[in-house]
Amino acid sequence: MLDMGFIVDIKKIISHTPKSRQTMLFSATMPQEIRNLAQSVMRNPETVSLSSDDMTVEEINQNYYEVSHNDKFDCFVEVTRQENPESAIVFCNTKRWADTLTRLMRRNKLNARSLHGDMPQTKRDKIMKDFRSGKVKYLVATDVAARGLDIRCVSHVFNYDVPQEPKNYVHRIGRTGRAGETGKAITFISPREIRSLWDIEHQCRTSIPQAPLPANL
Repeated sequence: MLDMGFIVDIKKIISHTPKSRQTMLFSATMPQEIRNLAQSVMRNPETVSLSSDDMTVEEINQNYYEVSHNDKFDCFVEVTRQENPESAIVFCNTKRWADTLTRLMRRNKLNARSLHGDMPQTKRDKIMKDFRSGKVKYLVATDVAARGLDIRCVSHVFNYDVPQEPKNYVHRIGRTGRAGETGKAITFISPREIRSLWDIEHQCRTSIPQAPLPANL
């Protein structure tokens, strides 16, 4: 949330709260900006953290498909149909592509809606309500949906785009496998993006196995 420009609003809200408040900060990662915020708004803060070996959880089954750029969408459609998720979030790196991918999915009879920061709040609230109720099966989103949303019904996370920063991989796949449930996280990469996958595995202390491509590709 800090990366997305909300720090000014957060500090303004805090300035109107009593000094006797109890303040707690939660984050899947703890970059220096969050540590600085903690020091500025908390008194003698204590840090409670998981083991560094637990940045991703065992309840989430992870894998990736290596596919050429030209075949990526066809592979994505085939995999989503094979997986037949109960509900899924599909992550893209840009707002424009989130809208475009949503249109392509809907042409292929996949029940999808996009969600990103350029939408008015009322529209975002309506889309989230429909997603939680099951009226929308695929939520196509930018990283704005990777943080701060508690959605328990997500069975799958699809990274159509590889995250631009490895730490965002943790936030993204954390949308599934919540509250003791199991989940799946599937990433689609092109051969030239394999180094980004290695960076994710190294920084997130995880191993992501490769899945075989669908037979028709």
